[in-house]
Amino acid sequence: METREIFLQKINEFILFSNKLPDKDAIKSKYLDLVKEYHPDVNNEIDGTILNEYMVIINNIFEKIMNDKIKHSKHKSTGNNIQGFNFTVFCQLLTKITEIGINNETISDGVFCEYKNLLLLEIKKFDKSAEEAFELLLSGELIIGDAYKIKLLNSGIANYVYLLNSVPISTKEKYKRMTDIHITNMQLGKIADNYLLEYKDSCGDEEYKKAVEKVIQWLKEIVKKYKN
Repeated sequence: METREIFLQKINEFILFSNKLPDKDAIKSKYLDLVKEYHPDVNNEIDGTILNEYMVIINNIFEKIMNDKIKHSKHKSTGNNIQGFNFTVFCQLLTKITEIGINNETISDGVFCEYKNLLLLEIKKFDKSAEEAFELLLSGELIIGDAYKIKLLNSGIANYVYLLNSVPISTKEKYKRMTDIHITNMQLGKIADNYLLEYKDSCGDEEYKKAVEKVIQWLKEIVKKYKN
């Protein structure tokens, strides 16, 4: 098993462990075990830059878990794990990719590539064809030269990131408030799709067009499953 596969497995196990236990001290103890294993001052087997990024993921997930415990959130990852796929990890990785930015400068950057490879491994657990579509769209073969086209792709995925990271609200709350959040989420989905469809139209190769269609279809499925 490759290093990044082992890392993802341990992150998934940490999330599942944390969701089952109300004891914050036990969760913190597991978190510190991960820190001891992946902190760049301790681990000499993995590149320090990559370890720094692993620590970002570990710290972000720990912070989210602890915040959820404090808020007693009902929107936990029961049902978050399908054949090993973890929605929380997926969101963390996709968020980091859009924060770095999908463009012809970052596409070959070591940090971007590590996040991309981790993302592809996580998506593959859920849907191999979706993983292949993401891999094609995030490859250097496509992200070259045309800054406007690249911006369309990045903007489309970034809007899906906003939607996936939005705070879920209960059905009762939707009816009570006729919520603006719900409307905003619908608008975000439409905006994201419009960017990605425009990107699709700008792609000359039919293979790339089909990859965009698959990514849109799969992201819609993820939103429906985890955000509604």
